[in-house]
This record gives sequence, structure tokens and C-alpha cells, in this order.
Amino acid sequence: MIKFSVLYPYSEGCWFDAKYYAEKHIAPYRADPLVKGIIVESGSSTRDFAHPPRYACIAHFFYDSMEDLEASRNPERVASQIQDNVNFTNIQGTNLVSTLPYCQLDGLGGGSPV
Repeated sequence: MIKFSVLYPYSEGCWFDAKYYAEKHIAPYRADPLVKGIIVESGSSTRDFAHPPRYACIAHFFYDSMEDLEASRNPERVASQIQDNVNFTNIQGTNLVSTLPYCQLDGLGGGSPV
């Protein structure tokens, strides 16, 4: 399994509309049969609960293979998604592609935006 993550680092003065992101921005991927699962995490604080989070948001998209990831994140879709960024954040995201030697996600939520 392949995990494609988008990380939005927190910094003073940044903003991130998690509701817009979950309901509108990732909608094309929720409808994509190549995407096996999506997790969106909205940062709230550090472990000591006394400081801002390291990341305002982290989104994870799960695929069966690199070929599925590449087909799902084709240049046209990616360009459209980048243009939409101004509607939910002023943060420059960064990407991470991971291979998951083990992954069990059964029963982790209903798949609807919170």
C-alpha cells in the first residue's frame, strides 16, 4: 500500500479552513475509485497542550500501488487542486510518499467531514 501525505506546517499568522478542505477541496479524491482511503488531521496543539501544533493539517491518501497514485494525481487534477489552495489556506504544503509494509484501517470512522 502507498500513502500520499500532504503536510501543511503551522506558523504564526497562518490560516487553514479544515471544513472547506474536507468538504470541497478533497471531494475529487473522495469520488476517485483509485483512492482506497483518506484521513484528514487538523492540528490542535503539541503533546504538552501548551503550544500550537507543528502542522495545521495533514492529509493522507491511500493507494494500492504507485501506478494508482500517479494516475489519480495526474497533472491536470493537480494543477486544478493547486489553484484551489487560496480558498482554504495561506500555507505552502509539502508532500510525502510512503510505502506501508503494514496498515490496518478497518473501522476508523464513517468517512464524512466532521
